[in-house]
Amino acid sequence: MIRGEWRKLKLDEIDLDEFTDSVAQQGDQPNTIEIIYTNGTKDQTKLMLSPDEYSFVAFTVNKSIEGKLTYVSKLDRQDFAYLHKLGTVNGTIALARYGVIPLREQIKYAFSLGALGVLLYMDPTDYPTDYNESALPRVSAPYLDLPIQVISGQLASKLLLELDADTNGTQLPMRMRGGFKNVLFVSEPSRNFTIKITTHNKVKSANLTNAIGVLQGRVEPDRYIIVGAGRDSWSPSNVGGTALLLELARVFGQLVKDGWRPRRSIVFISFAGEHMNSAGLSHFLQSRLNVLRGRTVAYIDVTNPVMGSTSILATSSPLLSQALFNASSLVASANGNSVDGEGVPTLYREWLQNFPQQKPIKSAKDIFKVAQDLSGWNDSTGTMNTFLLEPNSFDVNGTRGLFNNYLHSALFMYRPMIRLLDHTDGFAPFLTQAGIPVIQVSYVNKGYLHTRRMDPKPAWFRTQFDSLKKVHSSMDADFRHHMAIGKVVAELIRDLTDSLFLPFNLLEYAVTLQSYTDTAQHHFITLCRKPDSKIFEPLQHAVGDFSLRAAEFHHRQDMLDLRDPMAIRMVNDQLLLLERAFLRSCPNQCLSVTGVDVFNEQHGVATPVKTYPQLSNIFPSVLDLITQSLTESTECDDELGARIVLLVHDITEIIRTATASLQYVLTF
Repeated sequence: MIRGEWRKLKLDEIDLDEFTDSVAQQGDQPNTIEIIYTNGTKDQTKLMLSPDEYSFVAFTVNKSIEGKLTYVSKLDRQDFAYLHKLGTVNGTIALARYGVIPLREQIKYAFSLGALGVLLYMDPTDYPTDYNESALPRVSAPYLDLPIQVISGQLASKLLLELDADTNGTQLPMRMRGGFKNVLFVSEPSRNFTIKITTHNKVKSANLTNAIGVLQGRVEPDRYIIVGAGRDSWSPSNVGGTALLLELARVFGQLVKDGWRPRRSIVFISFAGEHMNSAGLSHFLQSRLNVLRGRTVAYIDVTNPVMGSTSILATSSPLLSQALFNASSLVASANGNSVDGEGVPTLYREWLQNFPQQKPIKSAKDIFKVAQDLSGWNDSTGTMNTFLLEPNSFDVNGTRGLFNNYLHSALFMYRPMIRLLDHTDGFAPFLTQAGIPVIQVSYVNKGYLHTRRMDPKPAWFRTQFDSLKKVHSSMDADFRHHMAIGKVVAELIRDLTDSLFLPFNLLEYAVTLQSYTDTAQHHFITLCRKPDSKIFEPLQHAVGDFSLRAAEFHHRQDMLDLRDPMAIRMVNDQLLLLERAFLRSCPNQCLSVTGVDVFNEQHGVATPVKTYPQLSNIFPSVLDLITQSLTESTECDDELGARIVLLVHDITEIIRTATASLQYVLTF
């Protein structure tokens, strides 16, 4: 279907990228759960969605296990610490609430507690507004040698009542109790019954296909702006993303028919196997890794354009944040509501109102001081506040104003929040493995980052009910929110393809690094009670040097002879390759300083965060290290201090490498 649509548009190149991958499927018979009582009676439940569809968790192991039942609540970090002290989970089957924290974190904690297997259910307190307690969540668990099985809320309620009647145990703390009425939520495992889980899942090879369409650039055809959307597996979902991808291809294809041609090439890709661990995206990236590293300007993901209706929220490389702010300021809100009598706000203003973020004043002052020293400004020229009000009054040695524009953007104290990448973002490998800047923009609800659910999508998301009709009737009447996201993405594509210089603001990156560093140092001093610690000094110096080189780079760029195409290409190549310089290289199966297996190449400062993605002003690796290390303790010990020292040294060296890539080409 997608190839047929693109043929009608007469895109310059259309290709089907076929490959084989392992696909998880339901077994020939349903998975079962048995309650086995000490008197020998059994109560078996076949986990079936319909006569022809069975409930299963993708990529979990096939086993038949039996053990006592223990309720483990959300199985987050706090629950883990509490249950670890009790020691009641070892050798039992854990009954856990799904959807509050990432599944892989829950399974990791269950394994650490010694659980034999895990049953997952959706608790009433975690339901979206249109969720049915008899529904079964669709999940995959490619983690460890534990059988995992989803069950309905009705079955979970039955098991919890059985547990209450069997143990007469102590109730768990209030924060660990769920929403079922008349359930005590006790801390002890069952005494007079066991649970037997039997799984019959299958994994087999299947043929999958990515669809690729290309509009060739007229000046730099070897520079790609890639726009992608995943297609689901097991259901026809992600229809919004696919529809938006097709519409963007239609719009730009029509512009080409009308005589316009992009400066750089635009590549549209529909990835197969989105919810099979992003199989299509992973295949495309790994099979062309070196080519993509050398030629790709940016990747824009449109897989989930609408998950709410309050405001847009985005994740982005710091290089692209100004381009994203500019694009969102040109599009009107889809909600059409006036604010303070001033008419319909732009998406940017709506975003700023709902998800504001203040930059640390120290970070901004440090960048402005660098600009002062470089440009020869002094106190008589004006202060930072003066510059923010009248940037054009600050002369930069006869330049064209690009430097002032970038500096002005970087110094804004209040900007809309750009969330950290987290490990549920299927497009993250473009950044973490290939060093390609990424952008993803979605309409979300106000409580997206503060909800108790980690992944607050509609209940019908990724099910057979995920259709354009359902989107229209329950979330986005007239598809206004989809259209608004499409307009933002279209403007980003135009900016990235047609700008003479790649619209990468290095000073935004410098401010981000300074903010990350200051926040990490604050947390370290607070947790480890070492106010006189000097371990962050090398990192502060490295970030300061990066800021200086970034300012010098834009200053040189601003005075470039625009009649020299090779000089322009030289600057763009340095901009293109900067994100790659942040990649960390390590041997196969190496361990990061956090003790977790990492990719063969991993981004040194933008690794997808595993916990608390709403905290967006700290190095993700530092945040994860602190969070993981404090699971069993509320204060910093010598081991955590030593690991932070190693991690800070690692980040420092990576930033120094990136800084070197910004120097003038004849400086070594």
